Amino acid sequence: MKRYRLTRAAQDDLIGHLEYLTERSQVAAERLALKLMHEFRFLAEWPGSGRLRPEVTDADVRFWPVGSYLLIYREEVVGVVIVRIVHAKQDLLGVTMHLEESQEGE
Repeated sequence: MKRYRLTRAAQDDLIGHLEYLTERSQVAAERLALKLMHEFRFLAEWPGSGRLRPEVTDADVRFWPVGSYLLIYREEVVGVVIVRIVHAKQDLLGVTMHLEESQEGE
């Protein structure tokens, strides 16, 4: 079974998104957490599922939509590394400009 792991930046993203949602709806936050974990496992098993986005970044990462969120991840031999979890209202270009920094702090 292949695995997934989150960078420190992705962990911070996840916590931030869940805290924000929890203030509004505990049920919605729990639903999002379960959905994201399901998608993490799916991507670990099928790492080629996401799209490369050369118009957004030169980094060797793929993008996978999950509702209003976008998972940015890279493939590894044993699965995937979730690099960032971005909400649709966030500045995607701003986030992807700093992908190398996100990957260094793993």
